[in-house]
Amino acid sequence: MIQILRFSFNPPEIGDKDIYEYMCTDFINGVRECFKNGGFIQTYSDGDEKGGTFLVAYKKRLFKIQNDFQVGETMNGFDACGVAADFALGVMYTLEKEDLTTEEKLMRALDAASFLSVGVKPPFVFVST
Repeated sequence: MIQILRFSFNPPEIGDKDIYEYMCTDFINGVRECFKNGGFIQTYSDGDEKGGTFLVAYKKRLFKIQNDFQVGETMNGFDACGVAADFALGVMYTLEKEDLTTEEKLMRALDAASFLSVGVKPPFVFVST
């Protein structure tokens, strides 16, 4: 999923739309199409489609895209997903008041998650578009 997003997904232009409206419409429609083209999307007999869960940051806002394409927005400024999300969230909560860059906070959270969960392992890659 992440490779499809990283190498194949070209987000549609936002124009003058509200960011949340854009994420719930144009962005999600683009993700669905990209997943279909990449052979990642699962379609069930009742027509439901499933993708994967991932985070998107845009203009100092953080969104969690769920596997059913629901768009959530964090109210506390940080979020996590995956098998070690609870560990990462705990670390980010403790670092919230620290004078660290966002990347430093993310790296510490990922370090803790990789130490505490067999499902997380470096190397970690941060992508900014």
